[in-house]
Amino acid sequence: MLPQQFSFEIFQEKKNKELLVKLIKQLNKDFNQTGIECHFDIDLTPIDLANKLQKQLELLLNNDFQTYVNLLYRIDISEAKLKTMEDVEIENISKKVAILILKREWQKIWLKSRFQ
Repeated sequence: MLPQQFSFEIFQEKKNKELLVKLIKQLNKDFNQTGIECHFDIDLTPIDLANKLQKQLELLLNNDFQTYVNLLYRIDISEAKLKTMEDVEIENISKKVAILILKREWQKIWLKSRFQ
C-alpha cells in the first residue's frame, strides 16, 4: 500500500533504501532531461537529498524560471498544489516544492516497484 504521508522515515526500512537509490536516479534523469546540470549522489541521505534539491530549486527560481517550470512539468507536479502556496519568499517556496517533488518521485518509484 502506498504510504499516505511521505516522510523520511520511509527510507529506514531495508527494501525502501533500495527505492531511495531509484528515486535519486529518477531525479537525476528528470533534471538531465530538462537540461539542468545537477547530479544527486546515490549515497545521499534523505535529508541531504532534500536539502540539495531545495537549494537547486532556489537557484532555478532566482535564475531560470522557465527551466524550473519545465522541471515541474516533467516530474508531473500538480499545478493545483502549486497554486495553493501562499509564500512569497523563494526559500520557503523551494522547500515546499522540494517535498512535493520527492513525494511525486516516491510515488512513481514505489508504483513501478510493485509491478516488477
